[in-house]
Amino acid sequence: MGYGVAGWFAVSAWLAAKGPDADGVTTGIAATGAAVIAGYAGSVVALSLAGVPKAKNLESGAQALASARGFSARARTRGELLASMRLAAEVVAIPAAVLALVCALLSYEKDAAALVPIAGAAVFGLVAALVIGGVAFACRRWAAARPRMTLLAAVVLPWVVGNALFLDRGGEYASIPGLLAWSFRLLTGGLG
Repeated sequence: MGYGVAGWFAVSAWLAAKGPDADGVTTGIAATGAAVIAGYAGSVVALSLAGVPKAKNLESGAQALASARGFSARARTRGELLASMRLAAEVVAIPAAVLALVCALLSYEKDAAALVPIAGAAVFGLVAALVIGGVAFACRRWAAARPRMTLLAAVVLPWVVGNALFLDRGGEYASIPGLLAWSFRLLTGGLG
């Protein structure tokens, strides 16, 4: 999913660099693409990772196998967290990094100042993937009864309340989307 979005933005970058009205400015395309990948593909992967596996016998079998191999409950929990983050990185961080590489190669601007926001877009993809994987794991782990609803509540409620009631006092940073938006602006220089 993230690769499909990255592909469309890569086509846009190619058109900006080589098309009939080419200006070669691909920095904004890389930044916007990373934000869309994190928002679209990230939300889908977060909901997927937050869900409890349907086949309980497979999960209990994997837990029993890990216990038989000498892994403690703490090590299994860490492994599950890392697996969630890795899967989120496959869907969000890698497509954002590939898009950033394509935009850097196609950009007419080869000085470091112009390429820093493109690199920031790739780093933002990694930050977003780590946050998405971690939050989805936490919801799955500690809200086993309704992990997807807990994920939606953890993301949407602070976002709505913070923006509606405390916007002039930094309320947008009270939510996961607000913190990701802040990190996006920090890493890309406000592009996108």
